[in-house]
Amino acid sequence: MKKHILLAAIAVGTVSSLGFAKDPAPAPNPGAVPANEVAAEKALRHFYGPQAQFHMLNKSEVNGVEVQQYTVNTAAGQGMASVTARGDLITTGRPVPATELSPGAQTTLGLFKTPAQNVTIEMTHNYYIALNMPGNKTFVAEIDAAGRVRSIKAPEQLREDAKLTPATGKPAEEVRQIIARRFKDDQIEGVSEATHDPGYYIVGLKGAHGRGWAILNTAEDITEWRQPISKEGLPPAVQNTINNEFKGDKITNIETGESRLYQVTQTVGSEQITMLVSPNGSVDWISSRQLHQGSIHPGEPVTAGHHTPGEGK
Repeated sequence: MKKHILLAAIAVGTVSSLGFAKDPAPAPNPGAVPANEVAAEKALRHFYGPQAQFHMLNKSEVNGVEVQQYTVNTAAGQGMASVTARGDLITTGRPVPATELSPGAQTTLGLFKTPAQNVTIEMTHNYYIALNMPGNKTFVAEIDAAGRVRSIKAPEQLREDAKLTPATGKPAEEVRQIIARRFKDDQIEGVSEATHDPGYYIVGLKGAHGRGWAILNTAEDITEWRQPISKEGLPPAVQNTINNEFKGDKITNIETGESRLYQVTQTVGSEQITMLVSPNGSVDWISSRQLHQGSIHPGEPVTAGHHTPGEGK
């Protein structure tokens, strides 16, 4: 939550938001993609890599958009993902060992006596609409590819770092090299320490459509990103939501991006709880029921208790 405001404040004036995880997979060999593969599966294969196997669990209609839910089998195990029929990702998840957690998340889980269980990386893929409100305050609406408004965050929630501390030396140069590879068409405007994410850096970017940013470390672990996009480049359902729900003269910036959370099962007393932990270690959501935002582990049933934040608990 804290991350989103730095990004909002920066998106409107100085920096746009780009926050990746190391998750986005390189594009597979064209020859590895079956000729009859549908758009949704092509999008999943591009994200997970050519060796991943997919199985559709179910599909539903949201705002006139067909949303498909898949199980995804990779070398790391089984995860879950949701994607529109036209190939726009909504959520993607994959299991990881606890050692892949960011330092901030590991610190939070270190508060418990029992080790973390069933750790998954959950990426949400959304569009971010900056809205200028009275008092020159900027609110950011988060909308998924099916046109659902997932959240509207106020300036107080969007703060990541009130004061950005420029990063110098070898780490800053390593981060610059990573960004140069991952964002080939963007110009790097600055590298700063991410105060709330130990060992991570915020990189300001400038591209064809405006300014953006990324949060990453020197191991190329990109936990969150935003990149400016034209309104015409949005999925039709997102365009419809913007046109129908928001006043056009209030919109100051439109971005696309990804955000990461860790979904962790933890034993507390005699009960198993599920937590969504952000890379900086804050717990965004907690429940004694299994949350579905992207992934499940082998042997876990898909139940009515699975849901995404913002939907009924």
